[in-house]
Amino acid sequence: MNEKQSADKDVKLFSIKNKMIASFTLFALTIVSVLCAASVYLASRSLMHNSEYFIKELAASSVKVLNERALAVFGKLEAFSNMPEIQNDAVSYKNKIALFKNEIQMQKQRGWINFGICSLNGILYRTDNKTENVANAEWFKSVLKGNYVLTEPTLSSSGTKYICTAAIPIRDLQGKIVGAINLTLSGDSLSNLISDIIVGETGTAYLISSEGTVLGNRRPEILYKSIFTEILGSDKTEFALFLKNALGSRKSSVYTADIDGVKHIAASASMRYTGWTLLISAPASEF
Repeated sequence: MNEKQSADKDVKLFSIKNKMIASFTLFALTIVSVLCAASVYLASRSLMHNSEYFIKELAASSVKVLNERALAVFGKLEAFSNMPEIQNDAVSYKNKIALFKNEIQMQKQRGWINFGICSLNGILYRTDNKTENVANAEWFKSVLKGNYVLTEPTLSSSGTKYICTAAIPIRDLQGKIVGAINLTLSGDSLSNLISDIIVGETGTAYLISSEGTVLGNRRPEILYKSIFTEILGSDKTEFALFLKNALGSRKSSVYTADIDGVKHIAASASMRYTGWTLLISAPASEF
């Protein structure tokens, strides 16, 4: 009898011991699982944070390059405006514009179409031997206020291609504005400004006007069209609202969004002279 009771007691102790071991094992596995999940979550958050920082820095450095390239165009115009012949009132505008003809021939491959020069009356003499009255043009009015201007691409008078205008004021030796000098460029040349921006493996860069028009991209078929209809499909999504805010701001910003089921990271930065926005976007997995 005593032997049976002793055996029952041993079985109970063994059962309790097994239960304790099983409970402890389950508890340990739960703790390990929670720690693993937390580690994965924190690692994912850290990776996303690093990706957001990287793409924001990429946008900022890229727009700095764009500003420098725009400044280089203005620098070319400044060099011409400071020539003694240009500032000499005794030299006719017809003879002044002749000084630009060799330069425009050398820059044709860059999308430069023609130079122009005019006095305050707005009669523009061009390197293609044509004259044009630009007195009512917005870019001309802005230049006479002392601004450097780079316009959005518009259809040429022939309706065959898009063109944009870079222009600066001409000042006399006393610093007084006496006219304007401009450069007409192919609208497609704006895409060349961002063609070397690499964003991940499949990401891309867009140069966008304040109204959401695509001014520069590697895909010519979407140029001069709304990014909201051509790329995003709507202007009501969260990403579209982010982009609208970015287009109206001078500050850099970052946003993550699911596009066609894939998480993307996007960053925006504003150009100095134009108010245009550089938008770069790529799948988050590519960072």
